[in-house]
Amino acid sequence: MKKLLYGALTLVFALVLTGCGNREKVVCEQKSTSYTTQLVTEVEKDTIRGMSMKMEMDLSAYSDAQIEQVAKQDFCTLVKSYLSTYSEALENCKQDVSRKILTITSDINVNKITDQELQLNKTSKEVKEYFEKQGYTCEIK
Repeated sequence: MKKLLYGALTLVFALVLTGCGNREKVVCEQKSTSYTTQLVTEVEKDTIRGMSMKMEMDLSAYSDAQIEQVAKQDFCTLVKSYLSTYSEALENCKQDVSRKILTITSDINVNKITDQELQLNKTSKEVKEYFEKQGYTCEIK
């Protein structure tokens, strides 16, 4: 279980961005057999305006008792502790366990990101390339 959790936590870098008007979304996803991470980055002109992430872990291989234990864990704090570059940036983190799926969602305050490679002055194409180098499959919407 720890191995599965650690693997899922490494995927938190996936950011989901939403936008409207002249904003574009860079939607990035990383999948494995037991989890999916989606990151959305909202880009307006050449500036990142917002980010969010959603991570889902498939718990169907776990017993009801194990799932009950998973539901009691504070995954938001765990995610923050593993991702020092983003720990201060994760806001409004929520977790839910239902239908044998653990879902963790969070907004990412782009002004608090300390990752020197992910600067705020990036085009949609540059954001897409950045996350694809991290192993994500991305598209610009």
